Amino acid sequence: MRINRSKKAIGYSLLVILSLIVATLACDPIEVPGPSPTPDLGQATIAALVTSQARLLRQISGLERSNADLATQIARQNEIISYLATRIPPRVITPIHPTVTPYRPVYGSVVIEGGQCCIGGIAGETIEVGVTFEATSPLAEVTEMRVRSGGLHFSEDEMAFADWEEFVPNKTFSVHVAINWVGFYVTVQYRDELGNLSLVYYDDISVEGHPPTPTAHPTP
Repeated sequence: MRINRSKKAIGYSLLVILSLIVATLACDPIEVPGPSPTPDLGQATIAALVTSQARLLRQISGLERSNADLATQIARQNEIISYLATRIPPRVITPIHPTVTPYRPVYGSVVIEGGQCCIGGIAGETIEVGVTFEATSPLAEVTEMRVRSGGLHFSEDEMAFADWEEFVPNKTFSVHVAINWVGFYVTVQYRDELGNLSLVYYDDISVEGHPPTPTAHPTP
């Protein structure tokens, strides 16, 4: 009789346990996995726009800072310029008066010994040197010239000390021959009938002086 009662107690306990399991399953139904939900494209677009807006705001903030730095630099440069303007004395500009170059319509030339480079003779003697003069003017006939000769050429101011003489195409000058080499110059300026002047022209030639040949004396 005790064994049967124990079996009945065990069966009753199992029945209670099964009842509790069923009640639990009834309260928490098992979730069966279903298909994935469709993504919301509108929300994704809004999220991307928000991210881009934040990035642009950061860039604008950086540009504003750079602009402020440039404005500060410009203000400092303006201060330096103002300081230098008060320290540097004003520049005095002297007006330039143009120099009028006189019009010289008369053209000419002078040539010694046909343009040779050099001539020679015995030192202590005098040789004759031929000189050719040429001049022309589009306004009038060239009628006068002034000439200076020597060991150098002369400027126009120095030519003012020479007398005007009649224009001739050729002249001969006597040149004293010195030992070794010396230069001989001829300087000339021309003038036409209306008083128009030419530039100053000159030519030169080298003169070589040879020592005289020694005379042989007869033996007594």
